[in-house]
This record gives sequence, structure tokens and C-alpha cells, in this order.
Amino acid sequence: MKKIDLKFVSVSIARALAAYGCFALISFIMLICFKLEIAEQRYYLICGEMQPWEIAFYCALGVYLILFCVIYAFAKHNWLARARYLAEKPQEFRFLAELKNVVCSADFIAEAACFLLFTAIFAREYLFADIGNMFLPNGESVVKSLCIIATVTLVACISGALHRVFARRTWFYSRYSEEKSITSCIVKNVVYVAVIGVMFALFWVYSPVLQKNFPVFLMVAQIILPFIVVPVVFIALVRYISAVRARSAFIARLKKTCKAENAAILNMKNKYSFIFIRNRGVNFILEHGGKKYACKFIASLQKGVSIILDGEGSGLYVHTFSVAGAVLGMWHTRFKYGFESEEEKVLIVCPRPQNMSAVDGGRLRAIDSGDRVGDAKLFSAEGFLRAIELDNLDM
Repeated sequence: MKKIDLKFVSVSIARALAAYGCFALISFIMLICFKLEIAEQRYYLICGEMQPWEIAFYCALGVYLILFCVIYAFAKHNWLARARYLAEKPQEFRFLAELKNVVCSADFIAEAACFLLFTAIFAREYLFADIGNMFLPNGESVVKSLCIIATVTLVACISGALHRVFARRTWFYSRYSEEKSITSCIVKNVVYVAVIGVMFALFWVYSPVLQKNFPVFLMVAQIILPFIVVPVVFIALVRYISAVRARSAFIARLKKTCKAENAAILNMKNKYSFIFIRNRGVNFILEHGGKKYACKFIASLQKGVSIILDGEGSGLYVHTFSVAGAVLGMWHTRFKYGFESEEEKVLIVCPRPQNMSAVDGGRLRAIDSGDRVGDAKLFSAEGFLRAIELDNLDM
């Protein structure tokens, strides 16, 4: 029988209560704001012609949105659950298996029980009144309460389970990354909630206007959209063109260096590997000094992206979005770079990012040209050419 961790269960219950408290506090603050005189004037100006069920729909949508955001923030930044998950040393991530583990976990059960209990207590209060009016505008009070309890609990359970699975996926792929500061965490969540709140406020205020003037809105969107799409496409093209130029320049210099140093390039293929495609084979064989080296390209299209190599053939691109030094967002792109060869393996990073790291004994260490990563030796473009000139590829 599996032993129950009372500390983890207690903390999970406390976190669930805190999550519900934040949800209720934000909801009541919004309710108070809508009771202000200027808000009431705007309300009657915009919603005077709306049906009661439409008003209830928008209000209920706001409640669900707050619930969604609060559960997201508490699930993603649960450091105790993160440490507990990583202590199990997961070797792979499977969505359905993790979903099953999440549904059976103590923190999820505690949160679901708390939301069920407190929703039942406050079902008839102003906090959930619009949800009942949306589904059952003419229903009995008890029936409305049961409807509210069912829908809120269902939304909380589904979003809670999915957020925990996605959080585990983030923890799994970033298990070798450094922990972020508490300041960065606070700033990121404040910005996240603020952006969501502003988006909902704009939607609430202007959606009736957009419904009445949809053709005009569509025309304006057609005018503005190209000014958004064109810069995005242009930036992407510039990155790809720069990467191709860097790789082409390196290959030209490689051929020139090999000719000067009596080296030979055999079976060159997929010259733009990891720029357009991510092949798993060898890109070329270098024959130099009576030895053969199996060489493979990896690359980063952005200098600000960090690369983490695990030494076993897998790696991560770590993308970050930061403002004033605070990391507001981070996501990871997984890739495979491993390959089989009887010759000495060489990895050539071209173009290379500013930061590269490798996993060594469960910890990260910075790596540079000439360092060994697993069974391969890693070089930058310049470092590889220099190693050929000095005949120290094996050193």
C-alpha cells in the first residue's frame, strides 16, 4: 500500500483554499467595480438593448475566465509538486499516462473537493448568480444551485487536470533548467492576469458594437491584418536567410580549409540541416590525418535562444520572452540530434546561439567549442575550422 504524504496533502488543501479565495476575491472586486456609477452608466448604454440571457452569458464567461486563470497560476507554479514529480526521475512524457496520474494525485483531489464544497456553500450568492441565470433563467432556486455546482465543479476539474498535465510537461522538458526568481514569477503572473482582464473588458464593452457593425469591423481587419502578417513573415524570412548565409559561408570556408590541409569531405548531404529540416543522419564525413570523423550540423535561428543537450541524442531549444530583465514567458522546443556511426562523432553548431549547455550528472554545465557532449565532440563553425588547421580534432 502506497504511503500517504500528509505534508503534501496538507499543503495541497491549503493551496486549494488559497486558489478558491483568490478566485472569490477577484470575482467580488469585479462585481464591486461594475456597481460603480460610471460602470453602471456604461452598462446601461451598451447593454440596454441586450437580452437578459446575453448579459448573463457575458457575466458567466467572466467568472469562468477568472476561474481558469487562477487554476492555471496555482498549477503551474506549484514548486512542491514540481519537486515531487522530478524526484521520480521521469524518463518520458505521455499525455494520457500523466492525465491518469494527475486525476489520482492528492493536490487535484483536494482542489476538486474544495471547489465542490465552497461552490455548494455560495451557489445562491451573487458570485454565481449569472451562471444559473444563463442556463436556467426561469428555474427554481434549488435547481439553479445544482446546475451551478455541477458546471463550476466540472470546469474546475477539467481545467485543473489539463493545467496540471501541461505543467508536468513543462517541468519534464525544463527539468535541467534553472529555477526562476520569485520576482520573475510574480511579474509574469501579474502581467498575465492584467492582459486577460483587459482583453475581457474590451470584449465586454465593445462586443455589442462589433455585432452591430460587423461588416465595418471586417473591412478594418482586412486593412490592418497585412500590417501584422507582413512583418512577422519578414522577420521569419530574415532569420532563415541569415542562417542559410552563415551555413553556406561555413561550407565554402570548410572546403577551402580542407584543400589547404589535405583533408577530404565525403558524402556531403543535407547542407541546411536543422535550418529547414532536422535529419537524424550524418551530414558529411571528414577524412583528415588518416582518420575519419562523422559530422552533423545543428543550428539555432535565433541568437537569444539557449540550447540544452542531454548527451544522449536529445536536446531543447529554450525560448524566453522577457521585459526589463523579468522572464514573462518561457517555452521549449524538443529536437533529436543523435546518430549512429563507427567513426568519431562531431557536432557542428552553425549558426550558434549565445548560450549552450549540457547535462552532466543531472546538472547543467556551460559548453563551448571543443567540449565533449556524450559520445560526440562539439564545435562552433570557427572552432571546427581552427581544429582542422591545428590538427587537434582529437584533443
